[in-house]
Amino acid sequence: MSTPEGRLETLFSTGIRRGLKGKTLKLAPTEAGAPDRLVLLAGLPPLLVELKAPGGRLRAIQRVWHEEAHELGHPVTVLSSEEEVLGWLTRLANDLPNLPRACPNRHVRAYIITRSGKRVCSACRTTRTSRT
Repeated sequence: MSTPEGRLETLFSTGIRRGLKGKTLKLAPTEAGAPDRLVLLAGLPPLLVELKAPGGRLRAIQRVWHEEAHELGHPVTVLSSEEEVLGWLTRLANDLPNLPRACPNRHVRAYIITRSGKRVCSACRTTRTSRT
């Protein structure tokens, strides 16, 4: 995909698969306003994500759908830049209970997700992990 939104989708999907060891499904547009992605990660309820091209805005029907989903206990995360995608993935990487707690150098919960989708320690940049 060569569009700005397509590049975000690739970055997002790679980060979920490689960095967080999860699944992401692109939802078919069967209902107007529904979010783009469903994310499945061990230890968390399903997550709904809307990816927008940089500078893109939600349509009115999307805002209504997102509000209704939020009222049902399923907020929709809207991401519209590489920085937002990487930041969101990084926050998840540090909160997931099923991921290793520390890198081999004992830097606890200091992960970042790189543009290539790898989960690395922000302190020492190692990609190896331990369960301690």
